[in-house]
Amino acid sequence: DMNEGLSENEHNYKFIGKVGNFCPIKQGCGGGILLRGTVDKKTGDKGFAAATGSKGYRWLEAEEVRANGKEADIDKDYYNKLVDDAVDTINKYGDFEWFTDDDLPF
Repeated sequence: DMNEGLSENEHNYKFIGKVGNFCPIKQGCGGGILLRGTVDKKTGDKGFAAATGSKGYRWLEAEEVRANGKEADIDKDYYNKLVDDAVDTINKYGDFEWFTDDDLPF
């Protein structure tokens, strides 16, 4: 974990930039919480919030994963949840099994 050895009130922030490629990483494998900068519209106070879709997972830059051979540490549960959510959404409007059937005549 990027914050290993730091007290609860200390953080090891690393600025990435406006755009980046990230991989979800298993707990305890060196990932960090993916945050984005925020500004309160009423007060102008600056802060941080979880990047959209990142909550509940740890993240590493894709290049860091590749350079350090950490592909086995990628948390595939993140992707499985995306698939499960997509199937659930399709099932709200029709039958997922029919939708993905290879034997359809068209």
